[in-house]
Amino acid sequence: MKLKKWQANLILLLTAIIWGSSYILIKMALKGNMPSGVINTLRGAIFAGLIYIFFRKRLHKLTKKDLRIGVFAGIINFLGYQSQALGLKFTTPSNSAFLTATYIVMIPFVLWIFNKEFPKYKSILAIIICFLGTLFLTGTINTGFSFHIGDSLTLLAAFFMHYRLFTLVTRSQMWIHL
Repeated sequence: MKLKKWQANLILLLTAIIWGSSYILIKMALKGNMPSGVINTLRGAIFAGLIYIFFRKRLHKLTKKDLRIGVFAGIINFLGYQSQALGLKFTTPSNSAFLTATYIVMIPFVLWIFNKEFPKYKSILAIIICFLGTLFLTGTINTGFSFHIGDSLTLLAAFFMHYRLFTLVTRSQMWIHL
C-alpha cells in the first residue's frame, strides 16, 4: 500500500501524539499508585494484541531462531519499560521522553564499536546536540554532573531499548521481512 505524503504525515503526527501522551498517562498512573509492573503488563497486552491483529499471517511463519530472538528482545524490552516507568516516578514526563529518545544517538557508537564504522560527521553533530540537551534538561549545567535517580533510570531504559533494537536488527531475518 502506497501512502500519499499527507497520509504519511498524518500517521507520523498521530504516532507522535500517542507516543508523547503516553509519558503523561504513565506519570498519572504512577501518581495514582499503580505499580509499574501493572502498567507495563497492560502496555504489553495492548501491543501484543495489535501485533497479532496486523501481523498474524507473518507470526505463523516464525522460525525457532526468530522466536528465541523475540523472547530475548522481549526480556530486554521489559527491562527497558520497567526502568523507564520507575524513572518516571522520579522525573518529569518531558525529561523521560527526551532521555528515552537518546537511544537513537547510541546507534553510531555501537556501529563504531562492533562494525568499526566511524560515525558520519552529521551523526557526531546530532550526538553533541543531544548530549548538550541532556545536560540542560537534567540541570547538570547548573548543579554539576549528578543525575537524579529518575534521569539515571530513564537513561538505563534508553540503553535497554537501544540494545533491543540492535539485537533485532543484527540477529533476526524476520525483522527484514516486516
